Parts: sequence; structure tokens; C-alpha cells
Amino acid sequence: HHSGIAGFSAPAQKKRRWDMVKRIEGEFDYIVVGAGTAGCVTANRLTEGSKHRVLLLEAGGRDNWIWFHIPVGYLFAIGNPRADWLFKTEAEPGLNGRALNYPRGKVIGGCSAINGMISMRGQAADYDHWRQLGLTGWGWDDVLPEFKRLEDHFLGATEHHATGGGWRIEQQRLTWTILDAIRNAAVEMNIPRSDDFNTGDNEGVGYFHVNQKRGRRWSAARGFLKPALNRPNLRLETDVLVDRLVIENGRAVGVRFSRGGEVFEARTKGEMILCSGAVGSPAILQRSGVGPADIDIAQIQDTESGAEIMHMAENGLCKDGEQEKMLADGETRLSGRLPINTDGGCLACGEPIGASGLRQVYENVQQLRGRADGRQVDDLQIAYSQVYGAPGLSAVAILGA
Repeated sequence: HHSGIAGFSAPAQKKRRWDMVKRIEGEFDYIVVGAGTAGCVTANRLTEGSKHRVLLLEAGGRDNWIWFHIPVGYLFAIGNPRADWLFKTEAEPGLNGRALNYPRGKVIGGCSAINGMISMRGQAADYDHWRQLGLTGWGWDDVLPEFKRLEDHFLGATEHHATGGGWRIEQQRLTWTILDAIRNAAVEMNIPRSDDFNTGDNEGVGYFHVNQKRGRRWSAARGFLKPALNRPNLRLETDVLVDRLVIENGRAVGVRFSRGGEVFEARTKGEMILCSGAVGSPAILQRSGVGPADIDIAQIQDTESGAEIMHMAENGLCKDGEQEKMLADGETRLSGRLPINTDGGCLACGEPIGASGLRQVYENVQQLRGRADGRQVDDLQIAYSQVYGAPGLSAVAILGA
């Protein structure tokens, strides 16, 4: 069963009785669809110090499972239908026809409840490029104050960070000898050491900062949603599957969703806010008749919703020829994971990697930055861990802008 988003497929869903609709009592100023990372922050901000009535809808359930809170729990959450939508990409020509898993969180907190907890803002140059394209207010200098407002950073109040926000960021509690050795070898090869990848220039080698607090995962639900749940103007509904927006006279006035075999409708006198992620939000729009005209659904407005989804492919770089194929593909943003063991070999194929391999990967990234055809490959990231999927996700990264 296809989600409607080009390049993605989703698990089959049960049929609902859409001809028998129950109305949710009351009218809301805002209805937020999705209590993931964005939805938790949005609900918190809208209900803070105001009388706005907000309805927050989440397809997943509460985060009352131990693996949502222990850092290593992502190994149990990703790929588990309790926590993950289990999306898969369609076969990718640039990856030799393979289909890849595309984990998306299905729980309050969304992906921040199941991911690797790496705190990463991205490159300042990307934001500035968006501003140059006409996206006013999205340059690096524009968004940096908002990033700082979100944070409660272990480094304290600095030029790049702040304290007092809901988003806790800490230094990793684990280090490993092999990661230290890789970092030191990289520095000897003139790869700059970085103790903070969130200053606007991500290039370098070092340990990531993580969204944790005293050894526990710090999701958006813990940081932003739960402190707001006792507010009388916020209503959270979990385990609901949104089908479509209710659109009247060209305006979104409500939403239709199902739970437990029953169909419900909620109305807003203000705004509908979709926070269902890069896959979920376009899918809801398309089911509502807003999207590409070539989709077989009643059309309200022809747009390109969901057409520009970027995703990261996780692959070992050790396969014969695969590294060159991946790094040469300038159309897809790629992240390669290269698992190594303490003997310096690849866990996938056993071939030695060593400093020469590290140097080769970095030189390939640098070469792509000045490629002759003018295309830029953004955000290439090579992450090393002692064991693939190791506890705490301690990692050393080399990034090229």
C-alpha cells in the first residue's frame, strides 16, 4: 500500500467506516497534527501564556516503554511497529536497486524518541543559501537565536549556545580508545579537530553532542510536551490516524481521523498545523486533494507536496566500487556508515581500513566540494563507532560542506 509520497511505501492500514463520523466536542483555535519533534515544540509555544485552545493529535502512543528512555533503546525501537512507521523507500537506482528502511517515530516525541540522539544543526551555508533563494528569515543569523532559545546546553551561555530552554544537550558519557585513535589520526592528517559541530561550520573530527540528560534520552516529548500537558488549553489525543483535512471554500477548517474503528472530526476556528514529518505531512495533504495532479485522488489544488523529500541512506562503504558510486551520486544526500572492529578491519568484509582508508574517504569528500560540473554535494557524513549500533552512539565524524 503506497503512502502517496513518491519513493516511499508504507504498511497496509485497516479500512475505516468514513460514512459514520463523530464530532469532537468543542472548537479549537489550533489543531496540530503530529506530536513528534516539531509538534511538541509547536503545542508548547501555542499554549504558553495564552488562552488559545490547542488540540494535538498523535498516531502513536505514550512513551511508557523503557526503550524510549535508555540511549541504547533505539536498537529496539527502530524497526519495531510499536515505535516506528516502518517506511521503506522504493528501489533506488543509485543504490543498485536496493530499497532502504526509513525509520520514522510513531510515539509522542516522534523521531526524537527513537533516533541516535545526535544534536546537529547543519551548515550555516545551507541556511544562507535558502535566504539567497528568497526564503526570508531563514539565514544562519536569523535562525541562530531560535536555536539558542530552544537549548539548555552543557557548555552554558556562549556565542553559539544558551541555557534555560527545553532541549537538553550534553557531552557524551562514553569514549572509546579506538575512536580516540581515529580522531588523533585524522588530526595528524590535517583534518581539523572539532569539539562542537554546531557553530555553523561542521567540518572536522570529534565526538557528537547528544540530546540526553544524566544518561537518559531527552526527547522533544520530555523537553516540551510533558511540561505543557497540565495546561487547561492543551488537549492531547494519541493512537489516532489522521486521514485528511476538512476543506471548505478553499480553507482548512478541520481534520478527520480514526481511532479504534471509529471515525472522528475536529474543527478549528483558527489554523490547521501539519507536523507529521517529511513523509506524513505531504501524504495528508495529498489525501486531502492538495498535491500533484497525477495522483489518483479528488483534486482541490495542484501543488508539488512531497516532491522534494531528501533522505539519508545508511550503507557500509566497504563494498567493491560502492564507495565511489555513492560519493559520485550528486542527486541524493548520502550518509555512509563504515563499521570497524578493534583490529582495524571492516566488520562487513574483514578488509583493513586503517589511516589510508580514512584519508581516502576525506580526500573524496574534498574532491566533491570542487567538482568540475559545479554541483555541490552537501552534508556528507562519515560516522565511526566501535561496534555498529554501539550503546550511546559514540561517534567520530568527518563532514564536508
